[in-house]
Amino acid sequence: EKNKAEGTAFFTKLKDNKAVTILPSGLGFEVVQAGSGPAPKATDTVKVHYVGRFIDGTVFDEELNPRTAMEFRLGRDLVIQGWDQGIKLVKPGGKILLIIPPSLAYGTRGDPPKIPGNATLLFEVELLDVNKEAPPRTPATLIKK
Repeated sequence: EKNKAEGTAFFTKLKDNKAVTILPSGLGFEVVQAGSGPAPKATDTVKVHYVGRFIDGTVFDEELNPRTAMEFRLGRDLVIQGWDQGIKLVKPGGKILLIIPPSLAYGTRGDPPKIPGNATLLFEVELLDVNKEAPPRTPATLIKK
């Protein structure tokens, strides 16, 4: 309940921040740096660097190694809805701050041991690349002529 109350207070303060947009789903975001090109679509694979923090600033997860990056297949690999919704709001080369309420993250159960229940999560995400998914192969395309 403490995490829920702190998250609610945090989102209340965000309403005064003109740089932050809060979507009807509850996801908050701020485009920190605009990218260029097409934004990811629901079936794309994205390559990202990111830092995940709690609202008190504590880092709970990160992938910042310049030689590696995390790749996610949207709609399949992402475990929380806030990521899936939010990454589609930035273009390659851009950076976005995702402010994810518990309802779009891990809810009341959390993700022990790192993430407690009802935690509001902040992710600073740099979208490095978008790979379009190949169109699905149909039986007709599998037949060799």
